[in-house]
Amino acid sequence: MIDDFNAGVGKNKFGSEWKTSETSGAKLKLFHDREDAVRHGGSMGIEYTLPARQIARVFVPLNGVDVSQAGFLVFLVRRSVLESFDGKIAVGLRDMSGKDMTVEIRTS
Repeated sequence: MIDDFNAGVGKNKFGSEWKTSETSGAKLKLFHDREDAVRHGGSMGIEYTLPARQIARVFVPLNGVDVSQAGFLVFLVRRSVLESFDGKIAVGLRDMSGKDMTVEIRTS
């Protein structure tokens, strides 16, 4: 488990902090959201402003933790948000050597 957000959005279980990056005009705000807690802890909510053809990223360094044998990656996107968003949403993992795998879960 990378984070359960029990302590809010900040340091995760590996001692690194959640970060964002945005291109010009895009804005992201991360916040603790108890409403979406599925079983334990809370969730990280994301408020965004994303103009056409701009990119916004949420990421977290894992301080060298090897996730190559992980069985799955889980996150939740509300259906109402997904249906009203006409851009692309992708999830990716990148290791320390720069190898990465990205999967689009929503394409426009």
